[in-house]
Formats: sequence, C-alpha cells, structure tokens
Amino acid sequence: GQVSVADGTPLAAEKLARVLTNDPATGVLRHVDAGYLEAEATAERLGVRVPMAGQLADGAVGDGAAEGPGGRPWPGSGSRGGCSRRSGGGWRRPVRELRPLPPPPRKYRTIESIIEELPEDSSMWWSRERTEYFINQLSPKHLAIAKKMISQGYYSYGTAFRRIRKGKSMAELRVDGIAGCLRTPRGGSGRQILFKAGRGNYWVRLLSPRECARLQGVPDESYGINAPLNDALFGFGDAVCVPVIEWIAEKYLTPLASELLRERLLVPIH
Repeated sequence: GQVSVADGTPLAAEKLARVLTNDPATGVLRHVDAGYLEAEATAERLGVRVPMAGQLADGAVGDGAAEGPGGRPWPGSGSRGGCSRRSGGGWRRPVRELRPLPPPPRKYRTIESIIEELPEDSSMWWSRERTEYFINQLSPKHLAIAKKMISQGYYSYGTAFRRIRKGKSMAELRVDGIAGCLRTPRGGSGRQILFKAGRGNYWVRLLSPRECARLQGVPDESYGINAPLNDALFGFGDAVCVPVIEWIAEKYLTPLASELLRERLLVPIH
C-alpha cells in the first residue's frame, strides 16, 4: 500500500491528491481492460484516460478525447480505445478491432477426468474427524446433495470452498462437473476441496497439485511437480489456463503482431 503523511503543507496536499486519485483510477483501468461495462462507464464519466488503447483502423494508438458531431464526445472517447490525432490535424473516431475468429474447440470434460485415483489409505485424504467437520459445515441444501451422492451405487465427485456466511464458516459444494476457480492458498478459504462419495461412504481432501495442473492444461508427461503442497497450489492458483492462452495467441495475438510489424492488416476490421 501507499503511505502518505498529511502535515498540512502544500506539498503533502499535492501528494495526497495524487495518491487518492491514481490509486482508485488504477482499479478503474484494470477493470476497463478486463471488459467491465461499469468500469468503462466510470472512465467515460470521470474522463479517465485508459492507456490500454484499442488498435485504430490505421494502426495508431489513441491518446486523447475526441469531439464528435455537435460537440458531443464520441462513444468510448476518453475510455478504452481513446482517439488518434491525424497527421493533418483533427481527430478520428477509434475503432475496436473485431476480427473473425474460428469457434473455440469444444472439449467438454468433467472434474472426474482430472482426478488422481488415490488409495483410500492415502495421507491426502482427511481424517474421519476432519471429514465430519467438513460435513457439518454444509448448509441443509448442500448436505442433502452430499447425502444423495453417498447413497448412489457409484462414486462421484464434487468440489467445495469454504465461505463466511453470516459470520459463520460454511462449506459450499459444487457437483455440476466443473471445478471452482483455482485460487492462491492464502487464508482458510483459498484451497479447493474435493468430495468423493458413493456406495455408502465418502472421503474429503484438497485437490492435489497434479489435479490443479491438469485443470490449467499442464500435461503430466512434460511438467514435474516437486514443490511442497502449498507452494504448488500457490503456483497454479490465480494463474492462466495454458490451452486457452495458446489458442488466443495463435488465432489473434500472433496475426495481429505480424500485421503491426508489416504495417498492414491481414484481416479486415469490422
């Protein structure tokens, strides 16, 4: 964080103004870059100049606010994309680059596909006492789901996080085959829990580092994991999914970089 001393001097007042302006403005910039409409509206309303400018039709990068017909600003002016000053003077409206992309591959996989089959006596599984504590943290709705899983004649899996609800630590179970967001293990709620149930029994443990790696698209055969548990979970938490970034780079970023280097567009902008 930023620490400033307010001693009543003009210099301190200037420093405080910068901190209290730039710190929240940075949050606006980050959320505009992530595509949040509310952040774009805030940047527009407050005149925040967003440096992560969209590419203009001529390849220039925006650097200011534009004036549209009747003196009104162009939509998005002062926000994501900015505007570019023409060499002959005046302003031109920014154009967001929306190019045709192939549909992303549809590979629907459930949580079962990444699970490591550990023996029931593995030290990864929690003790019966700790497992019962987890069960007691479930709300009546989630407990009913867990009991249904336990009563089934086959094993199924769910993931869970702990949340603070009305001042009380609660476990929330997800059983739609999709893992929750991988977070860094800082604090009690940062590590994702795996719930295995069926045939009248149940087991609870944390997701293993290898399972987290598989969720992030890291292949088993090319990436060894030798770090301690928390270090490994920290490494994969709040990270990016490798195949997703590969697809974006191949289909969008690399062609765009090539166009910028050649100073001409290979794909028409819409």
